[in-house]
Amino acid sequence: SKQNLFVDSINNMRISISNFNPKNYAFTLDFFYRFIFEQYIEKNLTSINKINVISDKYFSALPFELLIINGDRDDNNKFIQKENNDYKYLIQKYNFSYFPSISSFVELESKNKILTANSSFLGIGNPKFAKINTNDSEKLNRVEKIFLNNRGFINNSRKINERYTEIPFTEKELKAISPLFNFSKLLLGNNANEENIKKLDLKKYDVISFATHAEVAGEFDDFNEPFLVMTPPETGSEINDGLITASEISELDLNTKLIILSACNTASKENKYSEGFTGLINSFFIAGTDSVIATHWPVEDKAGYLLMSETLKKIINNNFSTSEALRKTKLEFIDGKYGEEFKKPFYWAPYILIGN
Repeated sequence: SKQNLFVDSINNMRISISNFNPKNYAFTLDFFYRFIFEQYIEKNLTSINKINVISDKYFSALPFELLIINGDRDDNNKFIQKENNDYKYLIQKYNFSYFPSISSFVELESKNKILTANSSFLGIGNPKFAKINTNDSEKLNRVEKIFLNNRGFINNSRKINERYTEIPFTEKELKAISPLFNFSKLLLGNNANEENIKKLDLKKYDVISFATHAEVAGEFDDFNEPFLVMTPPETGSEINDGLITASEISELDLNTKLIILSACNTASKENKYSEGFTGLINSFFIAGTDSVIATHWPVEDKAGYLLMSETLKKIINNNFSTSEALRKTKLEFIDGKYGEEFKKPFYWAPYILIGN
């Protein structure tokens, strides 16, 4: 079916971007631009520089700004790969924001989301993971899987410590962002834990950034929710087991203008039957945020630091909107400001703004 063709094409495109295989992803991105966006959408656009995308469950996995606009085809309409992969992208023509639904667009589009140095900032990141003695095979075998106890939390944090590594650029990222605001608080390392987060009056913060690991639903056995990874305790409790799940997020009391999810796969759907932008993103909207910056695939540590810190600098120092600032930073990546390697879509394209 056409639906399956779209889904398979988008999934293969994302895989080939992560594998740095432009021969595969450039063909797909040219196809989507040429035969869908240009043919059915762009011909109706006049004097437009900002596009709000309300995606269905099939297209929510596609960052539209990635579409290639200078692709070439031969006389048989076969795609011709460019030397040096010298492509131009749709983001070089338009500014993009995404919305989960028509109703969310109507509600969120009118919100005042201007951020200034007087806005308040909370940064949570670089959680600590205890070193595990991998020679202790008996204990390792005993905790092969993560299991929830009958009250819904994890008693034993060992699997979390085994699985995740520390990500020091997230701390650098938050420390670069924090001084932009007159009022800010950081929870880093051992302090980046669930208990500390839940004790805070989160309504005080206009911007909250989670710079950590994230997982989609079903990543662990018997654990069917997406989640953000925090510093795990030695013994888990209901308030603090090392994983802050989508359902826990939805119960937070927020009044934020912007949530930044500087982690992997945070824009992923809850499951294959879900509408677009469910999972973690929907939970933050339920909790009371106006917009979310999220990611479509695993992010590289240093690129994430540069992209987020430079975007926030533009918002605060130059009075740009969030979508404008994010776009301008992506254009700097494409233009090679941060080095030849970071021109590749893998580094700049996963970040999108949901909201305005």
